[in-house]
Amino acid sequence: MRVLRATLFFLTVFCLCVVFSRSLSANDTLVEERGHTPYPLNTDRIKDVVENFCELDAQGQRLQGDTWSLNVAPLITWPEEAGDMIFVISSYEVGKAEILNSKARVSVKYRYLGSTNFIDFSSPGKDLRQERIVVFELARIDGTWKIKGPITAPHVNWKVVIADLKALQHEEPQRKEQIGILIKKIEKAAKGSRQ
Repeated sequence: MRVLRATLFFLTVFCLCVVFSRSLSANDTLVEERGHTPYPLNTDRIKDVVENFCELDAQGQRLQGDTWSLNVAPLITWPEEAGDMIFVISSYEVGKAEILNSKARVSVKYRYLGSTNFIDFSSPGKDLRQERIVVFELARIDGTWKIKGPITAPHVNWKVVIADLKALQHEEPQRKEQIGILIKKIEKAAKGSRQ
């Protein structure tokens, strides 16, 4: 009986040591999930999901079905992309992750040049500020952090948009002149944003 008690005591102490031996770094936060005991969670991993999403988005990978399903879909919860318009950006900056229970929020500051539907280009006006913050909400699904929303139009870097438009000029020669005007408008907006 004493051996059993000693073994149980040793196992209990060992388990407690393992649980409490993980020290929290500056990037870790305690999270309480569904009434369970708080556990350490590295917020850098959550931020990485949003950074990966933003990088893929800026590269235009949300615009094509093959790259969307292969690279973007594992990071998000929505089944398809929204709309037929894109935001043309010059840059973005991902903020820190904030965690509450099994949900997280990460803000991203975008620098807009305008928007396009690949027919026309609109510069920022009263409806679209030049800098805008989008707060992405994430949820822990099957042990993985995924972006729940908001579902926004793609945010594509202006250089990628221009490269896509130049390729479109070759695919649709009847629209070559119209697309050329669109390219000039985007280049002008990009040049203006650097001044």
